Amino acid sequence: MLPKTLRDFSGFIDGVGYAGRIKEGTPPTIALQVEEYLAGGMAAPVDIDMGAMEKMECSMTFSETSRALLSHIGKPDVPLTLRGAQRGPNVTAESVIYQMRGLLREITPGTWQRGSVPDKQLTFTAHYLKVSVADQPVIEIDAENMVRWIAGTDQLADVRRALGL
Repeated sequence: MLPKTLRDFSGFIDGVGYAGRIKEGTPPTIALQVEEYLAGGMAAPVDIDMGAMEKMECSMTFSETSRALLSHIGKPDVPLTLRGAQRGPNVTAESVIYQMRGLLREITPGTWQRGSVPDKQLTFTAHYLKVSVADQPVIEIDAENMVRWIAGTDQLADVRRALGL
């Protein structure tokens, strides 16, 4: 069976859609923060989950400079969404949605040349991330509230309870 492929996508910043003006989007890597552990009697090192996530960074590349895009730099809680449509052979298109909130921390304006469409890259650091596939939530990470919900299980609930949070 052939894999589903991303047919199209769009990006939204603070509720404003950029269909036709966004060239590329890179969702954040979802990576646990781990420590390698090796002790006597072990044949190989193992990774130990430290209960945190690596920094979640997202970037988007746009084909225009706009006041709306530039006005968000430095704001700590900007809503950002990458929304795609994936479809396989003989399968109806389904959504893949990355909903985030975070800090727009960098704008790279690209190279200007007469008659060109310079690419502008925006880089965000997310403190909240929710990933849904076919309208079903799969991952939700809320860094500030110590939530790591994966496929129906809040993996940090017991830690919050132990800390009295």
